[in-house]
Amino acid sequence: MDTIKNYLENMFINLPCTPEVKKAKQELWQMMEDKYNELKAEGHSENEAIGIVISEFGNLEDLSDALGIHEEVKSHGTYDQDGISVSMEEARRYISDRILYSVRIGLGVMLCICSPIGCIIGSSSMNEKAMIAGVALLFIMIAMAVGLFIYSGIRMEIWREYRHRRILIDFETRNYLIEQQVGYRPLYALFITLGVILCIISVIPVAVVGGLSETPEQAVLGMTAVMFLLVGSGVMLILMGDMRYHAYTTLLGEGRRSNRYYNKGVKMTGTGEKIMSIYWPTVTCIYLITSFLTFDWGTTWIIWPVAGMLSHMIRVLFGQNGE
Repeated sequence: MDTIKNYLENMFINLPCTPEVKKAKQELWQMMEDKYNELKAEGHSENEAIGIVISEFGNLEDLSDALGIHEEVKSHGTYDQDGISVSMEEARRYISDRILYSVRIGLGVMLCICSPIGCIIGSSSMNEKAMIAGVALLFIMIAMAVGLFIYSGIRMEIWREYRHRRILIDFETRNYLIEQQVGYRPLYALFITLGVILCIISVIPVAVVGGLSETPEQAVLGMTAVMFLLVGSGVMLILMGDMRYHAYTTLLGEGRRSNRYYNKGVKMTGTGEKIMSIYWPTVTCIYLITSFLTFDWGTTWIIWPVAGMLSHMIRVLFGQNGE
């Protein structure tokens, strides 16, 4: 029966997950199951029964009118063989690599966001050596972040096809991934919630200290450094949580037509890939240049959340649903 279940999953692999399609899929499964049991009762072997069931119910175009999904089949097409078959072991290795990838990318982004802290502390001391050390620390942290980005990108290159081709998994692997995804959801919610909270409250230390009368400039700069640390930590948690969760949705084909549902229209175009390859380095340069020219570190941090929103818009416009 697992063979028939896997075949049924592949038949509906291109179709949207609408109530009508779900109902049609359940009805077709019931018909397949009834036919299989009938054939087994008549004395047919396992392979014979499976072959007859697939030959009788295996063409979705012929059955679409009876199932009430003719328009969906016409619009999205039927199952084609251009996909990647992923075993249980491969799925586990992919999830493991994605978790490590999320940690490295999250840490790299945090280093980028927190890189001005050394300059802020150095400027607050009014000591030339401390200021030079702060600038050196800034570039060291950025270099470390870029190194993490490059290393992580190269390590994940082995899974490149997972982003652009349909993924085929058997019934057992699908159930395993769904179980893992459901089990991870509470932690995912915790990561996102804590990350958002840290980003929101990051301005409180600067606002409170800055609002006090006769507050020393060193105290304001110190709280500004704390603000960067909170924002960096929050963004890191959000990235780590989201990237790991996205690993499950990639394999399960949820929300990624470029993978399991294989709709070429939503893959990132060549132009989009080129834009994103230079996007964050450009944002970092703009942020640093603006901050050093204005010395208004308490305000220029807003560049990061704005850049994050623009990044999401670019991904939507050019069809990449996160990677």
